[in-house]
Amino acid sequence: MLSQLPKRIELQGARNFRDMGGYSVANGRTIQFGKLYRSDQLCDLTDSDADVLNAIGIRTVVDFRRSNERGKSPNHPINPDVNHISLPVVEKGTDVFNVWKAIEGGELDAESARSYLIKANAGFISRHSQVYADFMALLMNPDNYPLVFHCAAGKDRAGFAAASVLMNLGASHDVIFHDYLATGHSTQALIEHLLGKRPTLSNALEGLTALLQVHPEYLGEAFLTIERAHGSIDAYLQSEQKMDAKKREALANILCGISE
Repeated sequence: MLSQLPKRIELQGARNFRDMGGYSVANGRTIQFGKLYRSDQLCDLTDSDADVLNAIGIRTVVDFRRSNERGKSPNHPINPDVNHISLPVVEKGTDVFNVWKAIEGGELDAESARSYLIKANAGFISRHSQVYADFMALLMNPDNYPLVFHCAAGKDRAGFAAASVLMNLGASHDVIFHDYLATGHSTQALIEHLLGKRPTLSNALEGLTALLQVHPEYLGEAFLTIERAHGSIDAYLQSEQKMDAKKREALANILCGISE
């Protein structure tokens, strides 16, 4: 069953849009299809894509990109009733800017990209816990669904958001990492899309490819940071994401249906 997930939604303007339904979580429960989606940025959606998202009933879009990313590549509105919520990660930092500057200058090699992504995943715990606490608070409101969350490529900032959902639902390590690594199926499409928009990036293909890949050690660094700083996933979820056992059960009821 796990090998058949995730369910991808084919869109012309997004390459990593997928339904988080079908995953097994704690107590023999399963996330329902059609409730929660993850994606890369939605700035290139066509009107036909918007029709698809309207058909599945998207009510809320959560965007983890920084303000300058949103300014350069604003999301398609989809329809006037969709609620667009910004929860920027690294809003005040320059890390992402410096990485893209290095790529464009041909100065980012595979090892530098690896180092950056390991540091970024650790930072989701050490620097950006409030963002993910705010995200979990949004998920506690049934009126926000169906909901899609995304960043730029849909793999790191959105990837940890997806991992947070699965952790709060008590999913296994295998399920969490299966979902994270599934972005690898979209890597080539993401690269080709970026090269189409910015042909000069072809001069920095090594760094670009490395930056858009997923490896277990990247998300693994987030889990190592949780262990070092908090001792356990449960302690982290309760202290930093403000998700105690009662809230986690309520989230499971929203995403999996009421347990009998």
